[in-house]
Amino acid sequence: MLCALGVLLALRSAIRGRHLLAVALIGVGVPALLFMTRFGDIFLQRMASGYQQSFIRFGIWRHTLELVAQKPFFGWGLDKQLSFVNLLGDTISTTHSLYLAALLKGGACGMLLLALVIIYGVIMAKRQCYRHQGLEGALFLFAAGFYLTQGMFIISNPAVAWNMFWLPLAVVLTLPAVASQADATAFTRRR
Repeated sequence: MLCALGVLLALRSAIRGRHLLAVALIGVGVPALLFMTRFGDIFLQRMASGYQQSFIRFGIWRHTLELVAQKPFFGWGLDKQLSFVNLLGDTISTTHSLYLAALLKGGACGMLLLALVIIYGVIMAKRQCYRHQGLEGALFLFAAGFYLTQGMFIISNPAVAWNMFWLPLAVVLTLPAVASQADATAFTRRR
């Protein structure tokens, strides 16, 4: 929630005092809530676990890049899964990064196609913000950022990962109708 709030605030053209007050209240309220309840210990354990897992992911990503180097242009194909044992003795089957998965499965060509989709989505998210639809833009930017460290495949049948990527993209690609001629003129001037 805090990451999504950060993205949304970054998209605001003018941050007012009430926005900063809301961020301050959330910034104080959430830690206070965690401190006063048993969820604080659970949260700290999860943060410590996430910190350790982030270093494990570097090993996964290094292994993925070694495989990518073997077939850099067109990749290994859509059926490729990782299969190696990490330093903790766990068998790893996913890249834990959508973008590295695109490199692994589609090589430079597949990554270029995904990059074009992401770039076009960012352009459309910016247009959403110009039309006072910042929430839609933030939704897509959050999804694109989320997949830096998550995900493996978004082309398969609809599932949670599929919906978390394609639904926000569809939302930002659908611009609302221009409310008035004055709004259209203002939008054109900002471009």
